[in-house]
Amino acid sequence: MLSVVVDRNKSVLNSDMIRCTLPRRFADRHLSGLKSLLHGFSLHLVGTVSEEPPQTLSVGDLRSVQNCHPECQGCSEQQSATSCFACKHLTQTLRNRAGFKCVSRCEDGFYVDGDKCKVCSAHCKTCTKAEVCATCPGAQLLIDVDHYGHFDHGQCVEKCPAGLIADFFQFI
Repeated sequence: MLSVVVDRNKSVLNSDMIRCTLPRRFADRHLSGLKSLLHGFSLHLVGTVSEEPPQTLSVGDLRSVQNCHPECQGCSEQQSATSCFACKHLTQTLRNRAGFKCVSRCEDGFYVDGDKCKVCSAHCKTCTKAEVCATCPGAQLLIDVDHYGHFDHGQCVEKCPAGLIADFFQFI
């Protein structure tokens, strides 16, 4: 692993450091964009015992690619929401592979938790919390009675439980 140490006081070792660790294969791709985010800081590459001694680079030499995706704060590829160094609004995990992308709002199947989009339960089309559905997939019905504790508010069902009726007119 290659550690990137950003020191606010421009000294090599100090208790006021921010440490970020990147896998070596991503280091070259991402180091070029750190400069725009870290203007005025010193950047020190810290190796492990089996590697060469640490080198110091001037942050003034690092550049972010121009024409970043509108949701990115610095990037390594133009117009790609998956190559951002940081997100302006929300971070959402990718559905079928590792990584994340920057978004202005969470897609269906995700809900907002702080500055992240987290995955809804597989039983929900959209949700407000992991297990509280806002809409249901297919022809399933949403139990929408949060003021009655004995019903499972926010759950998707095939048919309404006893004591509830389907309100198809609500959406007309």
